[in-house]
Amino acid sequence: CWFCLQSADLEKHLIICVGEHFYLALAKGPVNNFHILLIPIEHAQSVAVLNEDQFQELEIFKRSLKKLYDSMDQVVVFFERNYMSSHMNMNALGIPREIEWQLPETLKDKADEFSLQFETIPKITSAKDLPERGAYFTVEFPNETLITRTMNKFPINFGRDFVCDSNLLNAPDRIDWRDCKITKGIEIDIVNAVKEKYKEFDFTGNDDNDDDE
Repeated sequence: CWFCLQSADLEKHLIICVGEHFYLALAKGPVNNFHILLIPIEHAQSVAVLNEDQFQELEIFKRSLKKLYDSMDQVVVFFERNYMSSHMNMNALGIPREIEWQLPETLKDKADEFSLQFETIPKITSAKDLPERGAYFTVEFPNETLITRTMNKFPINFGRDFVCDSNLLNAPDRIDWRDCKITKGIEIDIVNAVKEKYKEFDFTGNDDNDDDE
């Protein structure tokens, strides 16, 4: 598994910081330089199967990222696809604050495009709030959390397709991560810049994250 922290396949130069149960990493083929993944250190398929300690640290990381994006006058969108994936990874992307109001309608339009049915759910406060069995996709806005379990022929890149919409990041060429590959040297430069920006919000106290890998 290329997401497990001890895996030989993990690209450690993408790591931003490491906590007790989770780590942050630059997304492979990122939408932009602050496209961050929240990933459990131990193998876990989804948020739904996390234990309480893991879930609570995930929430702490999310709060720290909200502060990071807020410092750039952005709001954060989190999304998780528990479908055709074996190791949980939650995406975090910033949206300019002045277009935050476009989030719900853009999601609705994108869902309609792919015949998906989303429902608004209460704020997730425990892994038990999510379906442990069966696939799902969740998206979390600053004031709303939505889920779909309409997973038949679910588009793998739906989350990226949504945030890259012309009403939001307007980056239609960034929908598929394979079209956004960059060299290891550029990845290292981006990660170092993100670390510098994130360090005032980093609660882990870990300064060494294998920069020499």
